[in-house]
Amino acid sequence: FYSQKNIKTPVICSFIAVVMNILLNIIWIKYFKHVGVALAASCAACVDVLLLWRGLIKIKVIDKYFSWDWIKYCSKIFLASAIMGLVLWFFTPNFGSWLEMYWYKRLMNLIGLIAIGSCVYVSVIGALGFDWGRALNSNEDMNKYVNEELDDDINQDLEGNIDRD
Repeated sequence: FYSQKNIKTPVICSFIAVVMNILLNIIWIKYFKHVGVALAASCAACVDVLLLWRGLIKIKVIDKYFSWDWIKYCSKIFLASAIMGLVLWFFTPNFGSWLEMYWYKRLMNLIGLIAIGSCVYVSVIGALGFDWGRALNSNEDMNKYVNEELDDDINQDLEGNIDRD
């Protein structure tokens, strides 16, 4: 938004998210105590992202990248992350036994959990037919698109076709 000289939209979205955070804190802290504070902050952050996302789609900045392929792509990542989380939850020792372990045993346990989580994630995402080429080249595609848009803006600016507010 800033590159388009639009600072009003992110401020409005952030204001809505802050108000939502305050309201959810007031409601949820009674029922969930400190967990309600974290939950309210997370929900407000998600709303802020969704509002900003909607704004970018509305001004057609990310229109090119929003498609059913993109939704399938994100769904595969989400599913692999959820399965990895369940496996790690199963293998993670309970908090009491974790605290009773010596530091080196905790370190080895943590390294093992990271290895298990990585293997599960890569295996699941590979089994779902994840397109590794797209994942690795998506930044190049985005940079190409942004550079093309910047070149167009620079050319219009040189020609005097851009309105300055």
